[in-house]
Amino acid sequence: MMDQIELFRLFHEDSVVLLVAVGAGAFVGGITRWALTHLPSAHAGTWAANMIGCAVFGFASTMPGIWPAVAGAGFAGSCSTLSTLAKELGQMAQRNEYAALMHYAFATGALGILAAWLGAVIGGGQVFPAEFAG
Repeated sequence: MMDQIELFRLFHEDSVVLLVAVGAGAFVGGITRWALTHLPSAHAGTWAANMIGCAVFGFASTMPGIWPAVAGAGFAGSCSTLSTLAKELGQMAQRNEYAALMHYAFATGALGILAAWLGAVIGGGQVFPAEFAG
């Protein structure tokens, strides 16, 4: 049986590897998000970042080992941006652009769910439990 010192050493080494790996994924996701902010359309960068984040998170959910943390929490978490979406929707509300606000919010929510589902399908994951598969 492992003693407490050996158990702590193993936990500590794994935690450091995970922290560095997630940080590397977050760095790449942040660079991706920054690059998308330079798209010419008003909300295209935020929308693209959120769709990429959803798709990558769906894909990451099917991966083994630490990859869900690296790609999902690291890259997808860093690339996607709920705060900027909220800011943009708030600005639309202040300008009384309610139709555009509803369209943007619905498109982001519905297509984000679809992107996550497609990411999981592409990753080869079982999206629905076997009893729903028919």
